Amino acid sequence: RGDSILRFPCIIKKRSGHGGSEVFRVNSTEELNDSLGSADPGEYIVQPVVTETGEDLRVYMVGEKIIAGVRRAGKPGDFRSNHSLGGMAKLAEVPEEVRDTAAKIQRELKSDFIGADFMMKDGSYILNEIEDPVGSRMLYEISDIDIIALYAQHVYDNYSNGDSADDPSE
Repeated sequence: RGDSILRFPCIIKKRSGHGGSEVFRVNSTEELNDSLGSADPGEYIVQPVVTETGEDLRVYMVGEKIIAGVRRAGKPGDFRSNHSLGGMAKLAEVPEEVRDTAAKIQRELKSDFIGADFMMKDGSYILNEIEDPVGSRMLYEISDIDIIALYAQHVYDNYSNGDSADDPSE
């Protein structure tokens, strides 16, 4: 636990968590041990604290297409940007540097529907996490984009001919 090479402060988050409820900022070995309790430390991811906390950019992608960017900001004093925790969300342009990284992610993952979250560090975007599948409630609340319809159309267009590289029966 605290006898590793961790640098404080840091962020710990449960691998299976969602919505930011199991994400903690810890400033010391004691806080780390208090946050983890009796949980297996292997269930958590450790991340450094970035310079611009409490804000990120979520990029929704269907296939190889970027559908939307959403700027998220946490409640005042909260380092987490989760909309489900009361944070703000609004549609945002996706900068070219993020578009390039998102394209690389998509080329490697070949996923049908993901969200990629980017944080700011020293004025540049860095990838924080990729969610597959990504929740869409926030996007529906702030826009008229029907991302599930777009995803369904993508699935139909790409998989309705009966050919599937993932089909083990072929």
